[in-house]
Amino acid sequence: MVFRAGRPASPGWTGSFAIDKGVARTEDTRLTSDLGEAVAAGQVNLPAQTIDMRVRLTVQSDQSLPPLTVRMTGALDKPTRSFEMQDVQEYFARRAAEGLLNRVVPKDLPIPGGGNAPKPDALLKGLIDGLRR
Repeated sequence: MVFRAGRPASPGWTGSFAIDKGVARTEDTRLTSDLGEAVAAGQVNLPAQTIDMRVRLTVQSDQSLPPLTVRMTGALDKPTRSFEMQDVQEYFARRAAEGLLNRVVPKDLPIPGGGNAPKPDALLKGLIDGLRR
């Protein structure tokens, strides 16, 4: 059984839940405001009184900031809360490396044979994207 809100409970709240044998699952619950957005995915098991949910928080005012993901697991009345730090770690590593490259590499790096030199931050982004593959 899937429930969809005909009208959101608050101006920026949307999502759906599939409920089966007391377990509510969602992959698309979203709360949006002027400050940012929270997207939740996971499940709440009412018979077992447990939760396994990820909430990804994004700040609207500064799009360069990484999202922060909070994971809630365990008993409903006392869940364990933890932060998933991969996006935050990548953000700070990228910022540190860009700062270092901008200090070490000349702004207009000459390329043998002519042509336009890539900017250090574009070069770093290409390297990071290549390493992810």
